[in-house]
Amino acid sequence: MQNTCQFFHRIIEIPEVLKYIKAKTVPDEWQKQIKDKMNEMRSEMARAFINGVRGSANLTHVSTEGAQTTYTMDGLLRLALRGVDAAGAALGTLPITDDTAEALDLEVVNNLNHSVCLRVSQDFAPDSLFAHPTYIEALAITYADKLSLSNPKPEVVGFQARKLLTRNGNTLDLISDSNFPAKTIMISKRSIIKKRTLVPMLMAPVNVETWSNRARMIHVCTLEGRNLNSTTGIHTNLTV
Repeated sequence: MQNTCQFFHRIIEIPEVLKYIKAKTVPDEWQKQIKDKMNEMRSEMARAFINGVRGSANLTHVSTEGAQTTYTMDGLLRLALRGVDAAGAALGTLPITDDTAEALDLEVVNNLNHSVCLRVSQDFAPDSLFAHPTYIEALAITYADKLSLSNPKPEVVGFQARKLLTRNGNTLDLISDSNFPAKTIMISKRSIIKKRTLVPMLMAPVNVETWSNRARMIHVCTLEGRNLNSTTGIHTNLTV
């Protein structure tokens, strides 16, 4: 699947005077800023990996250094659902999708998984289910309670499952992410989804003269999904 690299960056800047002030609560303001900006960037990357929408070179980011050309990548959902390249040409089979309004339960997951398994070889059978934590929790507890009915060990009754054995025989890891949209679950094979790094996390001076109190944190990467559109199932209208 074609995708673009996304440029993530933050400006780190502190007033000159703070370099010489050592507070008890913040002994090193420069290191605190680095940590805070890195956490911000990681949160932005997490959102982009799930919900990113591929942009173009026409998009600009306006900063204190002026307008800069930026690119945005497709996240996991858009990459799976796109099914066409930038020119509109079909890339292959579209993913299995379902927008029937219904409650999330084991039958819904089994039906979606079965539809995907019918079109792929055993080597590409789904092994992961992605959803918002609320939906993962509801599904996991339902599955765990069902298992406990036939489990003679009372101490495990009510435990929260992290893997789900489907009707087709493949096991799904239950993976939650708060950036995942509500009402949506996605099943796929995790090994075909890769983060590719073009520029590793680094820091560079905005200009040499002000290196000591102003710098830019940079990371450039993209999301790759090999045959993601043909090995994925997505349901977009679920309730818990």
